[in-house]
Amino acid sequence: HGHRFGRRVGSIGMCEWPGRVQKGQKMPGQYGNVKTTVKNEVVSFDAENGILVVKGSIPGHNGARGLVRIVK
Repeated sequence: HGHRFGRRVGSIGMCEWPGRVQKGQKMPGQYGNVKTTVKNEVVSFDAENGILVVKGSIPGHNGARGLVRIVK
């Protein structure tokens, strides 16, 4: 599930009529401050240094702590 354009917008409105963006149009924005489940692919894991490399974006600021749950 999911798509590579999941957090990007395509067309956001019509041209001549109504000539504006409709209320409630989904757009990318803040990606954090709430409990979020993200399904990312694990690329590699370095047990010696405790580094987990995943493919994709992670919610939170740089250096933030997160909870990782591995699901098969």
